[in-house]
Amino acid sequence: QFHLMFYGSRTLPNTFAVALVMSACADWMRGHYHRCVFQLVAATVWFRCDMVLLLGTMGLTLLFTRKITLLEAIVVGLASVGVTLAVTV
Repeated sequence: QFHLMFYGSRTLPNTFAVALVMSACADWMRGHYHRCVFQLVAATVWFRCDMVLLLGTMGLTLLFTRKITLLEAIVVGLASVGVTLAVTV
């Protein structure tokens, strides 16, 4: 369900989420892993809870390939949640 045609056929929150998802995927391919995680967490918190599935698979891939350590993932994830929740208040 995480493809462009799915988001294109849905309502407004999906339209906003697809921008963050595509940007996160681009950052992942460029090697900007912390920014990728931040954008996926932001999309999850702000728009779509089912983004946890994509965040989980990409996060596990980053951990298993040792592109990011577990400590870095926890720190970036918690900081991202804190920032995105603070922005929503």
